Order: sequence, then structure tokens, then C-alpha cells
Amino acid sequence: MARAAKKRMNKGLMQSQTVAALAALALGIMLLLFTKPFISVVNAHDIIESCRLSVSLASFQLQKDLWVMDYTVLDSPFQLDCQTIYTEITKESINRADDKVQLSKDSGLKKAQLKEAVMKNLRECWYMFGEGKVKVQQAVDSSGTACIVCSEIIADDEFIKENLGLTLDNMYGYAQISGIPPQNEKTYLDYFLEAAKTRPDTTKIISENRGNVVLDNDHRQYSVVYAITAQSAREGALFGAGSTIPAGSGIVDCYIGNNKDSSTVHATGDDALDIGCDDKGKTQGLIFGTVIDGGTDVELITWKNLIPGTGSSVTLKTYPATVRLVPTSELANYCKRVY
Repeated sequence: MARAAKKRMNKGLMQSQTVAALAALALGIMLLLFTKPFISVVNAHDIIESCRLSVSLASFQLQKDLWVMDYTVLDSPFQLDCQTIYTEITKESINRADDKVQLSKDSGLKKAQLKEAVMKNLRECWYMFGEGKVKVQQAVDSSGTACIVCSEIIADDEFIKENLGLTLDNMYGYAQISGIPPQNEKTYLDYFLEAAKTRPDTTKIISENRGNVVLDNDHRQYSVVYAITAQSAREGALFGAGSTIPAGSGIVDCYIGNNKDSSTVHATGDDALDIGCDDKGKTQGLIFGTVIDGGTDVELITWKNLIPGTGSSVTLKTYPATVRLVPTSELANYCKRVY
């Protein structure tokens, strides 16, 4: 009897241990399911904030020019710490590091979801690189535009097959009227041009049917980049001989709000190339930005930006800074250096 009771007790103990183990496993799976999105959010947030901090630190540079030789008084020892964030578009959902959005079956709602995903990536990139107020000092020189890839947006085969030729039309109009979640207090366009003193006339841009993003076999992958270039006085520049695009001028598509007289100028030639367009003033993606004053950068005062002019005159460099959506296959055509 005692042996049988002991056997039943051991069997009951084993069953209890098995139930406890299964319960612990189930709890572990539940915790993983609930905490994984949270961990992803933290990781995406960390990527964005770490990049923004490193941009601020790496841009800090104080130099003095003797016009004969340069010597560095203080140079930042920090490097950029910016990772690329990936967004995948499938026929079912939009997937990225921190969330998954189920795509609507309704074509109109689906377009709105995709437009919002594009704008979200552009906004994060603009935020990471100082919102048009910080010059990435080490990336800028006279050899052309430097581009830093913030994120990649990639449509997979199944999505392209079911939505071949899908066009996200009037993206500039969307930026003009759509508030940034969750508060929706500021539109995307207001955010991108916050540092600008003047804006181009978006009515003209929208009326010309600019800002259409096509998703097809040739344009299934887009890069979201922060781009910056240096301009100095040169003959035949946009706003008069011997001038640069004025600091504080807002940029939308291939148009610039002239800070000198508040007019809207369609950029062509070298100025168009500097803001992300071809030399005829056309682009296959989206462009927002402003022109940074090289002499009054919020991160530093640098005498190196002063360029001897004729006689006693001195001209400041300016830095067109933009956030762009560019077909990845075309990236090399608009960026001299890609990071």
C-alpha cells in the first residue's frame, strides 16, 4: 500500500511538473509575442536617436583660416553612427523595424497607407540629420553632393505583381495637408520647411502634377536619403552672377523659394543638380529641404566658410540640405558620395 501510494504521488508530481513546464513555456511565448514589438520599437527609436546625437557631435568643428594655411583649433573626434532602417511592402502589409501595418483591400485607403509610410520615413530622416539646421561637416566638401541613406523602401514580387504600376500621386499635396501623427498639429510640409525663411509656391508644383511615386518592376526599391552639398560664389549661379542659392531658401521638388524677393524659381543646371534634380529641373522622386548659411551654422562658427571675393568683399558659402526619396537604381546619378 505504501509503495502504491508513493508511486501515485511520484506520478502526480511528474504531472504537476509537466503542467508547470507547459504553463511556463506558454507564458514565455506570450511574453515574447507581446514584448517583441516593444523591443523593436525601442531598437528603432535607438537607431534614430543615436544617429541624431552622432550627427550633432560629428558636426561640431571650429576652425580658423589664415588664408595662407589652415590649422585646426578644435575638431570633433566623433563619427556618424547611423544605421539604415528597412521597410518591406508585401501584398498583405507594410513591415518595418517597429511596426506592421495591414494593407487595406480598398485601393484608395491602400494608397493613403503607402503615402503615410513614405512620409514617415522622410520625416525620420530629416529629424536624424538636424531638420535643416546642422551641416554634416565631415561629409561636405567641394567634390559634390554627399548622401546618407536613412532607410530603404522595398516592394516585394507579390506586391508588384498584384499592383503593377501603382502610383502614389500628388505626394506634395499630401505633405501639404496631412498632419504628423499622433498629434497632427503640424503638417509634413510645415515640418520639412520649418527652418526655411521662404517657400516655393506649392500651388504651381501641384498643378504641374509633380510628386508622383510609381511602384513597378523598375521602381520597386526607393532610398530615403539626407543629402547635402556646398555652394560658393560662381559665375552664372541661380540668383545672379557670382552668387549662391540664398541661405534660408526653402526647397520643394525642383523649385526654390528665393529668399531675396520671395519669388519661386525653377532650378536648372548646377543648382538643380545640387538639390537632387537633373540639369533640366526634373526628378523621379521627392525632395524637401532648405539652404543652410555656412557662416551661421547652429553647431559652430567657422571662418573656413569665408571665401575671398573681389576687392574687400567676402562671400559666405551656403549648403543646400535636402531629404529625398530616390529610386535606388538612380541614386548614383544624384549623389557623388553615398554613405
